[in-house]
Amino acid sequence: MKRMIPLAALLLAQTTLAAGQVRTITSEPLTVAGVPIYGIGDNGELNWYFHRGAHNGSFLWANGGETVKVGTGWNEGRMVFKGDPHGSDGVVYRVDSRGDLYWYRHLGHATGSSDWIHGRRVGWGWQNARLGFAAGNGVVYLVHQNGDLYWYRHLGYRTGTAEWANGGNGAKVGVGWGNARLVFAGGDGVIYLIDRRGDLYWYHHTGYTDGSFRWTQSQGVRVGSGWSEAAVAFSGGDGVIYALKRDNNLYWYNHTGYRTGAVTWAPGTGNRIGTGWQSMVRIF
Repeated sequence: MKRMIPLAALLLAQTTLAAGQVRTITSEPLTVAGVPIYGIGDNGELNWYFHRGAHNGSFLWANGGETVKVGTGWNEGRMVFKGDPHGSDGVVYRVDSRGDLYWYRHLGHATGSSDWIHGRRVGWGWQNARLGFAAGNGVVYLVHQNGDLYWYRHLGYRTGTAEWANGGNGAKVGVGWGNARLVFAGGDGVIYLIDRRGDLYWYHHTGYTDGSFRWTQSQGVRVGSGWSEAAVAFSGGDGVIYALKRDNNLYWYNHTGYRTGAVTWAPGTGNRIGTGWQSMVRIF
């Protein structure tokens, strides 16, 4: 099996964090709010975690942070990312080594059960993308090798059918994204980019619903620096950003200016919320 190429399928947005009456693997029903986080081990096992401290950056996890295995065979392919930044619908996309795009739905996204609607091929020809990420409601972005940013909308997002807007053809909505080292979306058109210097930029694609080339402003707004230590970054929605640093620890950030691009962050931003993630080849 080919090992996943570590890449940042990072995501951000307006969150209604997965919430409700949740039965965990190890306990009775709990009323919880939080973000499901997945890690793929070197052996291809897919592990589920649920960060209950997403709202304030606390070190609070379902099941005491213990790993819950929810799948196997996930170490083949080019990229994998949640369909929505908050992970509240269980949709996961995977691009395999041939460039085929598969849709999955984890029915246990809020509980850690291993119940899935498995692997439906919904696209192909994605092998030339350098980076990919989803923004919710079927919106998927690809950064091509030449730095162009393309928008796609999967109309079969809820059920896994291979229906796409524009017959599956992407719409070019940006240029000059070649300097992106990591990039992720969080919904409502908000996109974050970490460049090769370690600066964090905020963008707002106002054309995210229809794929038009419309942005709040032509250039990104620098909202952070010092992100060069982030090996992986992704969003949990409502300005929440997770970063796995090169020290193998997981950190929490909350960009309170996520709606407007203001350089404001919540108290506790940068909290270390997890340790010992070195066995994971990908986290999303």
